[in-house]
Amino acid sequence: MAPASTADKVPTRQTFDTMVRIKVGEGDKERTFEIHKGVLIMYSGYFERSLQGPFMEAKTGEVTLATEDPEVFDIIHWRTLCKVWIFGDAHDVPLLQNHTIGTLMQKIIDEWEMPSIELHFVYSNTTEGAPLRRFLIDIIAKTGHAKMHLTPAYVPRYSLEAMTDVLRIVWATDAVYLGQADMRKIDVCQHYHVHEKGVIAMFDTMVSIKVGVGHKQRCFQLHKGIVCFYSGYFERAFNGAFAEAKAGAVTLDTEDPDVFEHFQFWLYNRRFISDATANEPNQLRWATLCKLWIFGDAHDVPLLQNSAVDAIIRKIEQYWTVPSRQLPFVYANTTKGTPLRRLLIDILGKTSSAKVALQDEDHLDRYTKESMTDLLRVVWHAEPTRWGHGDLRNLNKCFYHVHEDGVWCPDTK
Repeated sequence: MAPASTADKVPTRQTFDTMVRIKVGEGDKERTFEIHKGVLIMYSGYFERSLQGPFMEAKTGEVTLATEDPEVFDIIHWRTLCKVWIFGDAHDVPLLQNHTIGTLMQKIIDEWEMPSIELHFVYSNTTEGAPLRRFLIDIIAKTGHAKMHLTPAYVPRYSLEAMTDVLRIVWATDAVYLGQADMRKIDVCQHYHVHEKGVIAMFDTMVSIKVGVGHKQRCFQLHKGIVCFYSGYFERAFNGAFAEAKAGAVTLDTEDPDVFEHFQFWLYNRRFISDATANEPNQLRWATLCKLWIFGDAHDVPLLQNSAVDAIIRKIEQYWTVPSRQLPFVYANTTKGTPLRRLLIDILGKTSSAKVALQDEDHLDRYTKESMTDLLRVVWHAEPTRWGHGDLRNLNKCFYHVHEDGVWCPDTK
């Protein structure tokens, strides 16, 4: 059940039943709140999963939020209102966030004062494009308060990111600023509320994916909605007319459990975790990056492939070395013209790395006849001036991405 995000959804008599305890804060500042379980889970997806899922909290009827502020359960200063919105964001309480935006708007209209002093706190605890950020920046910029705030006393309130966001709005805003009457006409719901978009449903059913064989086989538990969202292969397996869809389980005998573990981390974080054997923090080995791309190719995960390509390009630029050692593996597990082949061959041929490598007989076994042919084509057509760090930094990565026909990355010109 998705949490309520519109004000017409109100608790029924059945929701005022079992009481649960929520311990907030730690040490001498810890406070315990007793709340009706039905009311709490109606508004919060976080507490619904905690108090109705297979967790200890569901059995004990008690949840501890050691890192949260007990004052968030009360109100009503600027900072407290911002904390309440952020609390709702962290614990999946969209209606709380929407009510908070409404309260902020009314407080601004009544007092005609902007909470710019809270910008640092808000930007430190929200992500790019968050409704609370947009609300504050829009109001500050469109009412003319940003112009008044360009004084030594106010400038420290703005981080570079916040100042940039204000500038974007000012550039796009008409010369006439909004007044209190204009503020009352703003459709807060349309522009700044949080509503269901099907995201909560992704964190519903769990599926099992067994990877590998024998004593090395590992079983991974993933949210069905998440893995199906990113992977066409798993979407067909778990939502099609197959035995896997009924059982909620898939077996990947030929895949590497270690590679799948990296895939699992990427699914939930959209970034890679470093190899245990990597020399540098936050780095993956060349072999792991290539294996992740190939896994994405086999299981229809284009965004994983694109993330792997971007990571390979960053690593080449950082260490100024090309993973030619991976060519036999890449060519054995990909088909003609695939982006990963093109990327490695292009960089080898256009940076003179191939010329250096071919002077060392120990490196010749890295090239098959097919990869050598591809490399020769690139060298023949390459410009006399070889690529340097700057060229690689400005490389159009999208050329090596996997997209639907006619689709390009948003920042591609």
